[in-house]
Amino acid sequence: MNVVIIDSGISLDIIPNISNGIAITKKGNEFLAAEEFNDEIGHGTAVAQLFLKNIENKKDLILNVIKLEGSSKYGYNIDTLLYALDYLNKKFSCDLLIICSGIRTYSPDLHSKLKDLYNKGTIIFSAFDNYGSMSYPAAFDCVIGVDIYEFVNTEKHAFISFKDGPINIIANNKPFKVKWLDEKNNIVKGSSFACADIAGIFANYHMMNLENSIRKNCYNFLTYYSSDDNIKIKHQKNTLNNCKIAVAFPFNKEIHALALNQDLLLFEMLDFYDVRQSGRVNIEIQKLLRCQKNTKKIKNIDDLDWEGDFDTFILGHCDKLRNSLSFNIVDEIIKKCTQYKKYLISLDNLENYNLAEGMFYYPYVGFNDIPYYNRGKMYVTDVPVLGVFGTSSKQGKFTLQLMLRRLFKANGFSVAQIGTEPTAALFGMDYVFPMGYNSSVYTSSNDNIAILNNYIHGCELKNPDIIIVGSQSCTCPYNILNINLFTLPQIEFLFGTQPDVVVLCVNVCDDITYVKRTLKTLEGVVDCKVIAFVLFPRKMSVNIEMISAFALDNESQEYKKILEDIFQLPVYSLDFCDIQRLFNYIIDYLS
Repeated sequence: MNVVIIDSGISLDIIPNISNGIAITKKGNEFLAAEEFNDEIGHGTAVAQLFLKNIENKKDLILNVIKLEGSSKYGYNIDTLLYALDYLNKKFSCDLLIICSGIRTYSPDLHSKLKDLYNKGTIIFSAFDNYGSMSYPAAFDCVIGVDIYEFVNTEKHAFISFKDGPINIIANNKPFKVKWLDEKNNIVKGSSFACADIAGIFANYHMMNLENSIRKNCYNFLTYYSSDDNIKIKHQKNTLNNCKIAVAFPFNKEIHALALNQDLLLFEMLDFYDVRQSGRVNIEIQKLLRCQKNTKKIKNIDDLDWEGDFDTFILGHCDKLRNSLSFNIVDEIIKKCTQYKKYLISLDNLENYNLAEGMFYYPYVGFNDIPYYNRGKMYVTDVPVLGVFGTSSKQGKFTLQLMLRRLFKANGFSVAQIGTEPTAALFGMDYVFPMGYNSSVYTSSNDNIAILNNYIHGCELKNPDIIIVGSQSCTCPYNILNINLFTLPQIEFLFGTQPDVVVLCVNVCDDITYVKRTLKTLEGVVDCKVIAFVLFPRKMSVNIEMISAFALDNESQEYKKILEDIFQLPVYSLDFCDIQRLFNYIIDYLS
């Protein structure tokens, strides 16, 4: 069996029977491979000892070492590791590769090179980060990732295994006795040493069962030591089909975004409908929304030709309509969609309806979305994450996200995005976390943080230039007089998405003290920086908390100057020219 250990080298005074070895160093932009691989730290020697102690028949083992000279005591330069893997691929025959260290940010190059080795038959063992983070290469799908935990409960051995998920083996965090470079006995603990120990157990298992391939033996090995309480996750979510032509009803806040941003939709919007009682029928959209050049008129839902040239019906929130109509409009529309075989997209939950599979979609987050196999480990990404947060609801946060999405894509940037509006998927956003009005997020607390962090990792795997995330409503509570004012969902969203930079949406009527509290909350809860404000011309009545009017231009300009003077940050309005300037500012800031 040919085994390669990539680490800090090996001391030949302690482990003399090394078949071959090299040291990889980086000098400027060049890499050098030398035959001198003596360990100057002790980590690699300890790893080799723990691996070899489990091998019963060492004469059938060929052990090779690649020494990496890293930038820290137990770390290494990622470029050096990539070069070492290329060298290994060309120079060594390798059945088993052991890498007992790692990095915390995803590297597609590292993933690709290890995948190539795996496809050629190499089994790879790697240790997870000792501080509890998700790390690589341990988390790769082509690697056996080894983690540690205090007092693993198993009668079979000192570890349990999981065939699915990034963590494949969990070992007891027990101490090991090894010889250090001074040849004195030393006690060591940690995932690196647990990984070496288990890799040795597997190598011995394979050498005792050579009638099977190493890959089959690896599968059998994990199966034999698998946990009896191994959680099986089933993903049976309804997914958005390839819609082509759609109509939407009723014409409320969430549908407004479709009317204002038709160029970003994945399909053509044919018409928008509402009930006669709404007072919006036969009015042009551009007049209703004080906006863009959308000259379509809102049509009466009673006049909809169900045999018409559309394949998709988008059903918005209808809870308020239910109270004003004498019949259940939702039941009626679902009945029509079923009768005329129209694909139904609903912004509300449809679980109580018996709909044909593949003929409907509604966004929700449930227990199947929880990444149980991650066991609390958080992904760290080096893709910049831009967050859009606010001081209240109804201040154009989703509109801003769509405007930025349009600008980034138009300027050749690759965008990944997590939306919290139920319509997010209709614009091609990668993940929907519908935590706003009529929320269909059925998980809470740490589970939400883990789900969102998993979404960020899913975005990262698409290799985007930037990830955009946007929250709902206010970020910190106005006061603590009622528990319903607490902003726990927004804080969970902040923890889960970990934005690097934030654009904060504020209203003309916002108290400056509250804006300060919101900014401090964002920058205090996670390591982020609020880099700009977007001002919404919203005014409140003095006596009652409701939108009474839009601010006059001079009022907006006066408040804008106050923000700029106090916070020393740029302030933009929610119009195209200003958001174009905001986009340029974000690019400059992140460059």
